[in-house]
Parts: sequence; structure tokens; C-alpha cells
Amino acid sequence: MDATFDDVVVAELIRPAPRRARRRAWLCVGALALGALLARSADLSASAWAGAAGAAALVALLTPRRLFGGALLAVVVLLGAWWLHMRTATAGARSPQALLGPVEAEMIEAEGLVTSVPRASWPHRDQLARFRRIEPAMSFDVDLASLWSGGRSERAEGRIRVSVGVDADEAGLLPSPGDRVRMKGWYAPPRAQSNPGESDGRAWSNMEGKVGSLFVTSPELIEEIELHGLGWRRAWVRAVASVRGRMLEQIAGDGRHADGRAMLAVLLLGEVEPGLRETRSAFQKSGTAHLLAISGFHLTVLCGLGVLAVRLTGDRGRLEALAVGVLVLALLVLAPAQVPIVRAGVLVLALLAADMLGRRYDRLTLLGWITCGLFIWRPLDVFSLGAQLSVGITALLIWLSSVRHPWVSPIEIRGLRRSRHSVWKSGGRRARSYLVVCVLCWAVATPVVLAHTGTLSLAGPIATAVVTPAMVLLLALGYLALAVGLVSGTAGRWIFDQLAWVSAETSGVVRGFAEAPWLNFQVTPIEGVIAGAGVLVLCVWLVERRVRNPRVLAALVLLVALQLLGPLLRPALLRDVVLRVDTLAVGDGTCHIIRSGNDAMVWDCGSLRVDLRPMLERALPALGVRRARRGVVTHGNLDHYSSLPEAVDLLGIERVLVSPHILSDGGEPERALLALLEEKGVLVEPVARGDAMEFGRGRMEFLWPDESAAGLSDNDRSLVCRISVSTAAGERRVLLTGDIQSETMRRLLEDVEQVKADVLEIPHHGSFRVEAMSFLAGVDPGVVIQSTGSSRVGDPRWADHRASRVWFTTGKDGAAWVEVHEDGRMEAGSVR
Repeated sequence: MDATFDDVVVAELIRPAPRRARRRAWLCVGALALGALLARSADLSASAWAGAAGAAALVALLTPRRLFGGALLAVVVLLGAWWLHMRTATAGARSPQALLGPVEAEMIEAEGLVTSVPRASWPHRDQLARFRRIEPAMSFDVDLASLWSGGRSERAEGRIRVSVGVDADEAGLLPSPGDRVRMKGWYAPPRAQSNPGESDGRAWSNMEGKVGSLFVTSPELIEEIELHGLGWRRAWVRAVASVRGRMLEQIAGDGRHADGRAMLAVLLLGEVEPGLRETRSAFQKSGTAHLLAISGFHLTVLCGLGVLAVRLTGDRGRLEALAVGVLVLALLVLAPAQVPIVRAGVLVLALLAADMLGRRYDRLTLLGWITCGLFIWRPLDVFSLGAQLSVGITALLIWLSSVRHPWVSPIEIRGLRRSRHSVWKSGGRRARSYLVVCVLCWAVATPVVLAHTGTLSLAGPIATAVVTPAMVLLLALGYLALAVGLVSGTAGRWIFDQLAWVSAETSGVVRGFAEAPWLNFQVTPIEGVIAGAGVLVLCVWLVERRVRNPRVLAALVLLVALQLLGPLLRPALLRDVVLRVDTLAVGDGTCHIIRSGNDAMVWDCGSLRVDLRPMLERALPALGVRRARRGVVTHGNLDHYSSLPEAVDLLGIERVLVSPHILSDGGEPERALLALLEEKGVLVEPVARGDAMEFGRGRMEFLWPDESAAGLSDNDRSLVCRISVSTAAGERRVLLTGDIQSETMRRLLEDVEQVKADVLEIPHHGSFRVEAMSFLAGVDPGVVIQSTGSSRVGDPRWADHRASRVWFTTGKDGAAWVEVHEDGRMEAGSVR
């Protein structure tokens, strides 16, 4: 009779999963996540959340037993909101923010311990970035010990990012990890939200213990000193940096196949170099980014190597988990302390610890409680793409293995005879299961990725299936080479010389997938609610185990329809808004998004020091701007058009209006802009005084330049445009002025009625001059928008004018907006 069940796998014989324990763990995860959402959406103090949690706890104690679970979950929700507020609302008592008070920038002197190797700043990515005059800089981290400001010394705590005005050739002048230094420079606190779609940098910095940045103009302002009480820390940091440096030298080798070696460095040690940007972008576009950055995948390979090495010596029981844990800890020490690495390490170490205890914990339940711990440690990770995917995909893989899902491991009843499969048949079954797992992981991850990035990669499951074996090989041999290199540097370098070619070829395969236009798409990020519902629907599909499931298909079609129809049912502009101007915070530059009716345009789009594409990718969906038919370049200064090609790509701009001098006597940057626009099929059209056109529910009229502007500077030949809309209370006007200066202002004021407006873009980023004061008085606006960086913020010469009208400065207030309503009302505000 025993033979009857030989090699038989029946679902009913599998031990039932501890569903109640799983439900408790994951309901707690959901409650913490809901609490974090409430804390982000409701502006309440920590004491208010704590009081609400206490009241809910009292109610729970009085609740009947059958309702006690729900009441207890409500307590966890409120405690989650309280905890997020406590961890993110304020910086530490010894942080520079607390010691210096509210400052935008202040000269300070600070002491601390250098904890990272100086690295060059990342290169710019915009298509015209090569024309920017960017000073080279190198950056490193310092753990503060004390600071001086205003003649007083204070003990300080927190990690500060130090940037020094040197290039890579002068890196030898900078301190090394473990050095104790005293520095003098300009301190800037963590940034608040500046533009729509951005998160508040202060909250993340408070949670992570980061306290801002320090810009040091010269290495001469940094001196090495001796600080008391950090001897052990200094020795530890130097030892780790020394071992890590030796390993990186072995990976670098003779420099051949540089791309492959750079990929090995990030794979094995998390060393991200600026030259790796194109490779990282290719992995992201192809849906294989999880294979590049150190994550649970990398640690799983390391654990597998450790288990194999231990088992070659015999059965070691719990020592096996201990040895593997030591390997994971070693990697966490040598890799930079970045959040994804630490999070993956915590997950793996917790699972290993459960194995060492000798009890058969349900892994999915254990993962739920580990996730609760991770969210308590870093509550803002509830909103992080990396955390969501790390936890979600790990949970999916554990669940698939625990239930022996028929799509992955088909159930077979073979009867009395033992069937023998050929090697090819067995390999084919394993390959099928491998491909199914890749597709399922991609399917569940896609809604989350779409919500965060708007990237839809149909190449994801294929690329993952093709590239993963090569990555496993690189990781296994790479870890082996690192271990060998500690004993024999020559042997380690030889192994890396062989791996560099394999790594370079693997990178080439990934780039091939990324460059396939029919496999990768950039779309508008979907709503978070729709993404969450999509994940739930896919989970139901997996649980019900029916490939052709009409209910699931109908639900997915409904969600897609809601996403597509949502913008139509919920217009970006309120029904009674006839004109809206959004001025984004771009530092030293200008970018206005102007909308009226169904029309939208980009008025200038550039910055002297900042690539605007990442900001635009976040801000445009947050504003509800999906398409703009036209763009405008007011004049030939790079800070007004450096990112216009990126805006063309994102918004499908078909027509660009320019000042005539850009076409007639523009310099090399302007010629490069025109060539890019021509390549993209954009029509470039000069406009001047007297030109007018309809714009949505209003009208655009150009007031400058005219023929007499031929001999003036580029700034004085800026386009000046008046946008007018009719309302129940009369005409409302917006005046856009570019960088006009004294001469143009005088000429425009010869007919002061033409420049009268309700909203004014203050000329030349708010640069002060006597003529500008006269021009402001002539225009007499109710709202002034000043697009500028920190250099012109708070100019005291404008103080009286700022006090007498609504005045937004992007360098201080962040992105600003103005709305004109049908009844003539005007509303204005900023993100801060």
C-alpha cells in the first residue's frame, strides 16, 4: 500500500497554511500603512494622534469580543500615524536645524568624522546640458560632532553631505574615510517640497538622520584634527574603507571592459559610479533594475553559496544558518549603508534567525511581522517603490512555494509505476516553471511600477528570464573572486579580468531589450488607488488558480477604463477656471506651465544648474498636464530653454514660438536647440510685436520685440506677452516678460496702458534696478511671480513692494500658481 503513494503529490495532503496567523500579521502591516497615509493627509500634531490612539484603546477595551479585533486594528492605525509624525516631523535636538533655527543658508564651521570616500558629482543628462557652466565638485559624508556659528560652539549630531569645489584630479587633497576634520562653508538645511509631485525632503532627512549639506569652496578650508571619544569609530571606518578599497581595485583591474567592471562593482559592493548612469537607465527601462542594485536577489545568491560551502564539510545543523548570517553581515558592512541594501539584509537575517531557533515558523507570517518592524524603523518606506516591491515580490515567491501553485509546480498523480522523465523533459518543466514565476512577478509588480514611474516594460519578464542566469553566474564567481582576492590579489584580479567581458556582454543584452521601442513605453503614472486595486485583482487571480478568469479580466478592464477616463471625468482645471499659471521652482531659471480651456503651453523651460526632466516627470502628472501643443522660448539664454527638448518629449509639443534673434544670430547653444527641435519634428516660428493668437478661452498678444530692438542685448530682446481672458468682472491680464532690462522697460512704459496687468512675471528673475521699480508701478499687478534661485531671494530693496502685494518667490516659496475664475476672482498660492 505504501507504494501506491510513492511519488504522489496530492493537494489535500499538504499541511494547511496557518491562515489566522498570516491574517494577523498582514492586517497589522495594512494598519501601519493606513496610519502612514492618514498622517500624510491630515495635518495633526503628534499629541493629537497620540490622544486619538489612547481614546481608541479605551474604546477597544470596552468593545465586545467579536468586535475587539477591528477595534484593535483601529488603535494600530492611529499609532502608526502617531509614529510616522514622531519620526519625521522634526529633526533631532542636536541637529544643525535645531541649533541654528530656520535658515536658508548660513556660514558655519563644523567638526566631524568622514564616513565615505569623496565622489565626483553625477553628470547632467539633459540634451543641452553640455552647454551649462557647472563648477566641478566632489562630495562625501561627515558625521557631525560639533559646529560653530555666530561665535558660539555647540555639540551637534547628524550626517551632513559635504561638497567641495574641486574636480576629480584634485581628489587627493580631500580627506579619507576615518579622518576627523574641521570644515568651514555654507550650510543649507534639508529642502522642503519645491514642486508638485515631490516629497518633503525634510521628512525623509529627519527619518534618516541626515541634517543637510555643506558647500566648501576650497580644500584649504578643510583641516584634519584630532577629536576625542571617536577612536574606535575612526579605526572601524578606516578598516572597512581599506578592505572595500582593495576589493574595488581588484574589480577595476587593467581597465578593459570598463562598463562591465563598473557593473560588477555595483553588483557586488553597491559602488555606484557616475559612468554607470546609462547602464542603470537600461536596466530600469527593461524592467530588470532589481537585478542590478543589491537586493534580496543578491543576498539569496550569497546565501546559496554559503550553504553550499558549509554542506561540503558535512551536516552542520544550526551552524549552517549562523555561517550564512555571518556572510550577509560581512556584505552589509562592506556595501554602502543604503536603504535597499540594509532592508534586504534585515529581511534575510530575520529569516535566518528563525531557522537558527529550530522552530518551523510559517515564512509568510514571519515576513509580515518583519515588514511591520521595517515600517516601524522607517515609516516613510510605506510610500517607497523599493520597499513595496521588495516586500511584495518576496511575499509572492514565498506564497508560491508554500502552496505548490499548479501554474508553477503542477500536481501529478502517477499511480503505482514510477515514471522516469528524460533530462530534456525534466529541464523543460523546470524552465517552464521558471518562466511562469518571472511572468507572475512582473505582472504583480507592474501596477506598482506604473504608479510610481509611469514605465511599462513588456520586456520585463523576458529580459529577467534571459539575464538572471548570467547575473547569478556573475554574482557567484564575483563573490568567490572577492574572497580569493583577500588571500591573493593576483588571483582575484585574474578572475575579474575574465568576468569583465561577461559582465559587459550582459549589459549589452540588457541595453538591447531597453532600446526595443515596441517593448517599452512611458505613460502617465496611474493613480495609487487604481494600482492597489490592480494588485488585489491579480492576487485574486493567483489564489483562484484559473488562467481564464472572466471576473478578473472584467475587473482589469474596468480599472484600465477608469484610468483612461479619469482625466476626462476629472479635468485638470476646475470648471470655472479660465486661466491658470504654474511657475515651477527650477533654481536659477524659468519654467511656466500655462493653461486655459483645453489648451496648454510651456513658457520657457530651463535652468542654469539643474536638469529639469526628473522634476517635470513628477510635476506634470501631479498638475494633470498630459499634453501641450506649443512652447515658447523668450530669448537666447540657456536658463530659459536648456530643458525644452525634454519638455517636447514629455508633452508632445508641436510648435515652438521664439524671439527672432534666436534664428538670426543665436550662438552655438541656440543652434543646438534648433537642431534638436528640427530632429523631433517641431515647427519653430518667430513672433514679434503685433502678433496675436487665440489661447484656450483667452488671447495672447506679443508686445515686444519690434524692429527697433535689433541693436539691443539678448535680454532686452526677450518676448513680452500679454495673455487676456474675459470674466464676469471684466478682463483679467497676465504679463510675461522674460529677462527684459532697463531699455525695454522704458520703451514699454511709453504706452503704460498696454502693460497693465493683474499678474506680472517680474523681469529678469527679480533683478533690482530703478527702471524695474518704475515698471512694476506701471504694471500695478495684484500678484507678482519671481522665478529665481537663492541668490535673489529676499532682496531688501524690494521689501516695500513685496509687503504691498501678493509676491511669490520660487526660491523661497517653491512652485507658485495663479488661477483666474469666470466670476473674476483670482486665487494664488505656492506648494509651501
